Amino acid sequence: MTRFAQVVLAVTTLLSAVSVQAQTNCGGQSTNTAFNTAGCSVNHSVSATVPYLASISTSSLAAITIAAPTVAAMGGYTEAAAGPAITVASNFTYTLTASSSAFAAVGSYTKDKGDLEIGTNTSNVAPGSFTSMGSNVVMSSSAAATAASTTLYTFFRMKLLWTTDAPGTYSATVTYTLTAP
Repeated sequence: MTRFAQVVLAVTTLLSAVSVQAQTNCGGQSTNTAFNTAGCSVNHSVSATVPYLASISTSSLAAITIAAPTVAAMGGYTEAAAGPAITVASNFTYTLTASSSAFAAVGSYTKDKGDLEIGTNTSNVAPGSFTSMGSNVVMSSSAAATAASTTLYTFFRMKLLWTTDAPGTYSATVTYTLTAP
């Protein structure tokens, strides 16, 4: 017997052994009706694993510019500037947070990142309250998996300190993070 014939015979024997494991002997009924009533079946278990699935997107990656303050605003806050709309969809409960990097220094002065504040709303209207970005800010928590997406509109404002804020451009990076609790 050639080497090729031995391999074919071995593979055929292996396949026959495997297919026998999935067979059930049926028979012994004397009529079609008896056979059809008793039936003959083979069970096979099927399972699938569904992973955690989520998406997070922003309406824009463009830089947000907060309008230059007036003298009257010093010692208070700038007007609210619209940020991006954040859209989340997931098949699990989640928490959406926002965090801010430190402001880039202007000269030798570094503005406190807590002076940047964020507010969110489910409609594109400035919210009534803002939260300091000195630490992570919880923007949204879902109580259950969401079949549809959820959109939050973001707004930013900055606290102005007349006696310490040096003239210049203050910039920071805001990061949005989606986590499963």
